[in-house]
Amino acid sequence: MKRILCALAVVVLAGVTRAEASPIVVNAGDTLTFNFDFVASGAVPAPPYVAAEFDTGLVVSTLDGGDAGSWTGFDLLNGGGAVVFGPFGGVNLTTTSNPALGDGVFSFVLSVTSGSITIDPFAFGVNQNLGRVTGNIAPLGAAAAVPEPATLTLLGSGLVAAAVRRRRRHTI
Repeated sequence: MKRILCALAVVVLAGVTRAEASPIVVNAGDTLTFNFDFVASGAVPAPPYVAAEFDTGLVVSTLDGGDAGSWTGFDLLNGGGAVVFGPFGGVNLTTTSNPALGDGVFSFVLSVTSGSITIDPFAFGVNQNLGRVTGNIAPLGAAAAVPEPATLTLLGSGLVAAAVRRRRRHTI
């Protein structure tokens, strides 16, 4: 019984920890669009901001002379609307800030033409002093699925009930 409860505690605690987004490897021929909607992402405080900053989360150690591509920023989702940044003719972009992104809805498109790079993009809202006012906001759809606490409670309750029932059956 103690083993089952210890195992259950490990399962529940492992499920409660927040999953972090994993870096993305982008290879030659790949084009990826990163959408940001600060309201849908739960940014605090909510937009508008003086500007928003986009950070590629570039892992510089993955770059070499054979890497080529471009970044382009748009003021709408899915690479729509006006171009507000770029195209920046290089994969080694780290950050860019732009007042046109202050509404918290924008997208960045990365096209890699040769080589490969590793990135972990995020964005944040910027106040009048050009300081961060939000936490890091992940692109829409980029976060790993995290079990809901209610789901974990239900799973844990079922496992405990099964263990108790099994133990009662063996003692009778």
